[in-house]
Amino acid sequence: MLIIEPLGKHIELTPTDTITEEDIQYFLANECKRAGYQVALEYSAPHCRFDLVVFGSNQKALAIIEVKRGHFSRAPLKQQNVYACFGVPVYILHGMDDAKEFTDKHLPQLEHNYNTKYSSIPLATPRKFTDYQNYRKKRKELRRGLRRIRLDSDLLIRPY
Repeated sequence: MLIIEPLGKHIELTPTDTITEEDIQYFLANECKRAGYQVALEYSAPHCRFDLVVFGSNQKALAIIEVKRGHFSRAPLKQQNVYACFGVPVYILHGMDDAKEFTDKHLPQLEHNYNTKYSSIPLATPRKFTDYQNYRKKRKELRRGLRRIRLDSDLLIRPY
């Protein structure tokens, strides 16, 4: 362990009253654990990273939770479409009020709702999917003016 001694005091650090996305994520994680669910924060999946994934007693994902800051900010449509492909409901929460509403109304019934509505959804293999690594590279090229992307179909590839 390395301890760095201060050289002097130039700025006074004080806590803020601002509620950040991380504060909301930790609140949700604690409430989900208190309700008996397992939670993964910043869960990495192919082509995306979820803020929270809630797992049930059978180790199956029950819900994906995306936290947005402020009262209302629209999640990008591409992000919604990618998240919807994982076969579990996606909750997009705007601020602490939505988080509290989720824990009061939806959290107690999460596993029951999943078992009755979503557990029978078959696993689908898309005929084509978007190669997001290539998409990002092409978007950078577009910003630099090297090549113009006209259609998303330019980025579609066949699965393995």
